[in-house]
Amino acid sequence: MFFDRHAVVGYAQAFNRLEDLGEIDWRVFFEDPLIGVYAKFWQNRNDLDHPHWMSRKEVRQAEFLVHQRLPFSCIRLIGTYNQRAKVAVEECLKLHGAACPVETRDDWYFS
Repeated sequence: MFFDRHAVVGYAQAFNRLEDLGEIDWRVFFEDPLIGVYAKFWQNRNDLDHPHWMSRKEVRQAEFLVHQRLPFSCIRLIGTYNQRAKVAVEECLKLHGAACPVETRDDWYFS
């Protein structure tokens, strides 16, 4: 199941079919300016030239729910905000015999 925006808002639409992934407004994820390949800005903004920015934050928080389990092999990278969190994640992975790249990516987070 997935939602077209943050599921907490009452007007979020829920979907169960992969064919419905087009219901998410993907352009807000990949608009300039970019950090790597993803859009830099999260906040909503009133802009007559870009009316879809009025809900940009909640759309970028679209939620994808996994039923019962997700194979760890599906995870390609774990991003942490700082080095301390990176070390903690790496220790946890080692403790459980799991391997996955862990990188400090403070530009993935917003305040």
